[in-house]
Amino acid sequence: MKIGVFGSSSVSSQSEAWGHAYIFGNLAGKKNYEIICGGYGGIMEAVSKGAREEGGIVTGVCTEALKRNPNPYLSKIIWMKTYPERLAKLIEISDVCVFFDGGIGTFTELFLVLTLKTRSIGKSKPCIVIGREMEGKVRKVLEIINEEPYGIDFFSSPHEAIEFIEKLR
Repeated sequence: MKIGVFGSSSVSSQSEAWGHAYIFGNLAGKKNYEIICGGYGGIMEAVSKGAREEGGIVTGVCTEALKRNPNPYLSKIIWMKTYPERLAKLIEISDVCVFFDGGIGTFTELFLVLTLKTRSIGKSKPCIVIGREMEGKVRKVLEIINEEPYGIDFFSSPHEAIEFIEKLR
């Protein structure tokens, strides 16, 4: 199973979100899940490092549009020309989409996955949010736009999320 991981590229390695992503990567690596991520820093680097330390495979979907170096924990890299192509590829090759704390980029990714899911466009993918801080942000935005959290599974810890994903196998 391929797990797409999304989250802030600038989160501190001292943050709870970074720690959750690292632990999630460790757990996913132990279960032989492939991690698919944006390939750069922050949450992407945390989950990549965690997975690789357990012998997991990590695919980074990077773009020429961002003038950054990919993180050093990737097993392989898929290069896309533009940011929208990168996002489309991340979603396309993921079986499950997992979201950690983030800002406007992460919310763009989350709401695109939800839009595709609620409109029955393409293959419906489980949509998981890990961490109470991100859950609060998502629920607040949904409240503002008068929408229900349909199609999102919220978990406070990476362990709970992995247990849920195990049941999807």
